[in-house]
Amino acid sequence: MNSSEETSPTVAKKLDALPRIHFTSESISGDTEIYVVEHEEFSSPIEIVSGAGIGVTPYTKLLARNIPSNLAGQSVADFGTGTGIQAIVASLLGAKKTVAIDISAEAVSLAAQNASRNGAAVEFKQQVNEIPETEEFDLLLCNPASLPSDGLIGHFFDGGEMGNAMIFRFLDFCVRNLSSSGHALLVHTSLVPLHLTQEFARERDLDLSFVDLEVTPFRKFYSSILERLHSMRRHHGIQYLEKDGDLYELLYVIRIQK
Repeated sequence: MNSSEETSPTVAKKLDALPRIHFTSESISGDTEIYVVEHEEFSSPIEIVSGAGIGVTPYTKLLARNIPSNLAGQSVADFGTGTGIQAIVASLLGAKKTVAIDISAEAVSLAAQNASRNGAAVEFKQQVNEIPETEEFDLLLCNPASLPSDGLIGHFFDGGEMGNAMIFRFLDFCVRNLSSSGHALLVHTSLVPLHLTQEFARERDLDLSFVDLEVTPFRKFYSSILERLHSMRRHHGIQYLEKDGDLYELLYVIRIQK
């Protein structure tokens, strides 16, 4: 399979089959917002507080929409938890064990507050190596820092030179801690070379399939890396759309299995 074929994925999942989940937000002060999350399986909405550059993004919402509705008896790990929303949703959908991991102490603190706020049972870790290599999970989730910014954006969004540094770490985590009968869900932007992710996964005997797709406008702060994105489209095959002078990225949800 060549690179051009690999970067034109077929999305297999029907959008009307996805769980019904809705987000509304209200600004509290400064960069702090509170998100109300309604899910068809929740008896009442939950509330997620954002802040300090850690928020609920289009990536977050897309991944949350793809979390299976019935997780009873399953173990879940959320890699790069941010506000904690994915782990909290998984816990409230019945997971027997939910672990949330984030290298940022600020994110762990915020996520822990959100979990407590919503009565979700979540364990928090700051390092992957705090999880034993022998521990397996039925579901792994990841909304990675994945902008090809090479340090220009900052801690919460910077995915390194090609945007795939955290994606690759997550795939290695899948190799180590995903059960043979389980699966992982990863949000992958078209601003990161898909063919490199596919090659990296294939070298580790991981199977990838594309289960959801969303087109979303560039966020305002992308202006600081726009020249880099233009260069990467010319030289590395990343994709984005332009319509009426506005730019859009494609967000994929990738299902990963051993």
